[in-house]
Amino acid sequence: MTRRNEKDNTEKSLDDAPGRTRAHCVLLLFGVFAMLLAPAAIIFGEAPE
Repeated sequence: MTRRNEKDNTEKSLDDAPGRTRAHCVLLLFGVFAMLLAPAAIIFGEAPE
């Protein structure tokens, strides 16, 4: 699987669906950020503004 990925990664990424992986990554990062930010806001108290 790793060998296959190394060879076809660039071609497949550009050909298959570059937007899908990028959107997935952004959604995951956003979700993690929100999950970390929400409890942090509660712990530290509400935002100063």
